[in-house]
Amino acid sequence: MTLVLKQLPTDKKSTSVEAIGAALKRIQPGYPASAIVKFVVLELQKRPPKLKANKAPPPAAAAAPTAAAAAGMAAAGAGANAPPQHVLSNPIDSARTQLEIDRFYASTLRLKYLDIAVHTRDAGGLGDLINCLQTSTILVDEEESWRATPHCGHKDFDVMSACFTKLKPSFNVSALKVDIATAMQNDSEHDGTIIEYSMAKPAILNPKLRCSGLAAHEMGIMINARLRTPLPLSDLALTQPDLKKLLEECSKSHKPPRLFFGYGAGKHNNTHFNLLLDRVFHDDSITSAVILPVNHLQDHLEKYLRTNDHNTLIPDLRKNHDITKLKTCQHATFLLGKRVIHVINMNQGCTVPYDDMLQLWRAADRSFTITEGDQSFSEAISAGIPMAYQLWHPGNGIVHKQPLFDALLSACATKYPAVNAFLQNCRDYSGAAAKSSAATVAVGAAPAVASPVQRKMELLKKIIQDCNNPKFIKDYVKFTEELAEEHSISRHLQGFVQRLWLRKAHNDNLLTELDSKLRTLFALEDANDSDAMRPLLHRLREEIRAANIKLFNQHGGVIANQGAASAEDSPIRAKRIEAIGQVAKGPGEGPQPMLQPILGLIADYLP
Repeated sequence: MTLVLKQLPTDKKSTSVEAIGAALKRIQPGYPASAIVKFVVLELQKRPPKLKANKAPPPAAAAAPTAAAAAGMAAAGAGANAPPQHVLSNPIDSARTQLEIDRFYASTLRLKYLDIAVHTRDAGGLGDLINCLQTSTILVDEEESWRATPHCGHKDFDVMSACFTKLKPSFNVSALKVDIATAMQNDSEHDGTIIEYSMAKPAILNPKLRCSGLAAHEMGIMINARLRTPLPLSDLALTQPDLKKLLEECSKSHKPPRLFFGYGAGKHNNTHFNLLLDRVFHDDSITSAVILPVNHLQDHLEKYLRTNDHNTLIPDLRKNHDITKLKTCQHATFLLGKRVIHVINMNQGCTVPYDDMLQLWRAADRSFTITEGDQSFSEAISAGIPMAYQLWHPGNGIVHKQPLFDALLSACATKYPAVNAFLQNCRDYSGAAAKSSAATVAVGAAPAVASPVQRKMELLKKIIQDCNNPKFIKDYVKFTEELAEEHSISRHLQGFVQRLWLRKAHNDNLLTELDSKLRTLFALEDANDSDAMRPLLHRLREEIRAANIKLFNQHGGVIANQGAASAEDSPIRAKRIEAIGQVAKGPGEGPQPMLQPILGLIADYLP
């Protein structure tokens, strides 16, 4: 009561002790003190409902809405007890609070065992498949004894999944199962869903639904820190035979070429494919280069050479090139004086294994790349390479991934204005051929209209200048390092799946001994009350962990066909060690301590 009186505003200080007592009695026991105080203070500040004239007050007029909500914290969904009202009304603030709770779960709960099934749409692009595989890898990276199994019917699943060697077989323990969907919209078939980058408004997010991306209400992007470490072209160990042969031959030349690698920007139109070629062809400082855009349409190079409107090099390029067609790709060699430029285009339907893609990112020139969608966006940020991000128009006035690009611009607008300008110049390049810009020379003078070609070449000149500016490259690398640190999805992903499992296990009546406490915890989470739920989760964590290990042991969980988890977690394994130890036992003695590790290994490999 004293705490309630202290937190009441001045105009409510005269509230009687009886009124506070009555409110307290309507709240079921078992809540943290901070939660009780918060709900009672909110209740006492509410104005009484206005009653229509000549009508008696409703029977439950004495019970304020918040009191009923608080009662619902211990019996959610039971009878007239409604779930608690959200303390935060702003959808963005609510979503950010949920992300904070995810992070707190990740740092506090640390469940021993989870069996996570990661799903994505079968008909999605290659990026969706890689997203599914990468999500699975991030989860097992976080916790060694977790399992994460990718599920996707994509035609390239076998080729790509073979590159993710950390993934291990499922426990096949239903009590530990969590089903999540990635790169999809909200899907009631799964326990939780992670919508693809920037494709959800904060108002639709809830405890089972997250959106990845860079905005304040989004849980982050895939970060692979290994891509930031450069790899010499001569050290590539590719498995794609034609690429391996071509790049080995190029790297043996008297002047090893710079590799300009681009990924994914080109299926919808060829503007950024053209930009990648223009950036290299129009930079005289580049005397030897390989341009390798992956996942583009095969005829983009042919279309580039047919156009006459965007640069004066086209006639020379047409005359001085040779094209070789291989089984899986097409190789064009261009001679411009002493300059030698190779362009490699993969044939339609030919897939580059993901391990090869990661090597290509590391071997790529650190001055420029092109991307589109989610996965290539994340990898370019991870690698720290200045990128031109391709937006495209699927129709109905929508610009695909515009919110993601806007969030990227916002992230660098204040601290890194040169990076912001570069990103916008690359964006404007793609529309320069379709638009003209007008500039007034002087007041009252006729406008001097720059043609689309002139505008395009102005933008290209600025882009090349930035790519050759060491200070700009240094700033861009620093910006992406900060972005990766702040927006890595792994911090939230681990906490999110633990929350999903805890709710599922509770709903399946697997944690009956914690029933009332978990109802309170979930109600506080749903009400965005992170201050009240933190101490409660901290107090419950050991009990939840113990229940998680107990479920694993009860259902015969096995790790990677190597027996049970550990002697301390599995009574089956402990009994095996004890039985085997009889052979090394002296009179009245147990197994010798030095034999214990050996006995454990034998127990692990018993059928």
